[in-house]
Amino acid sequence: MTAFKVCLRSFGTTTAILLCSGALSAQVPNDLTEPDFPLATPVEAVQGQPEALTLKGKTDYFLKSAFSAEALGRVALTTSIGQIGGASEEWGTGSSAYGRRLGARYASHFVTRGVRYGVGALHGEDPRFYRSGKEGFKARAGFVLSRTFLVQMDDGATSIAAGRIAGALAGNTLQSYMRENPKDALRNGLTNAGISIGTDTAVRMVREFWPDIKKAFRR
Repeated sequence: MTAFKVCLRSFGTTTAILLCSGALSAQVPNDLTEPDFPLATPVEAVQGQPEALTLKGKTDYFLKSAFSAEALGRVALTTSIGQIGGASEEWGTGSSAYGRRLGARYASHFVTRGVRYGVGALHGEDPRFYRSGKEGFKARAGFVLSRTFLVQMDDGATSIAAGRIAGALAGNTLQSYMRENPKDALRNGLTNAGISIGTDTAVRMVREFWPDIKKAFRR
């Protein structure tokens, strides 16, 4: 267990999550309309310029990303990894600490997704995951990185990812204030929002290259 904690602290929670998700994936659908990475948002991936989502389509997307079994399981998994790894030890140890951490993480998840949905819908954002459709590592990685603070709009243009940023700020700030003894909750919330946005970028990077990763593992 000690070695596992050292590993988590050395490589970070995000890396551990990605490794766990790969280990849990026995088979991943190839169809772009299916989830193509185990811990990614459980909704469709698209490429090119598909038909814009209606408000109903965006609402369905939000409900799947917030309340599906996969999404809720992901929250539980990341909470467990954080508890075992000893991250944010102010939560304490034991089952009661895990319960508090899990409740705060779920609250953060729902608020993040809700704010992202509301702000994104008002801003005219397309919430779907877009593959780059480009060739070469640099071009594909650059596309994903450019989407850290940018998002595809309903009309095909790009704009600031207001929904993603507002959701990350709201959810992580709430979680900071829900800690048993919150210290510098606002600052911690802003810091964790940055980490959350970075983690989202890392997951989207893996999703972009997941077909190549699968081929490498099958050799």
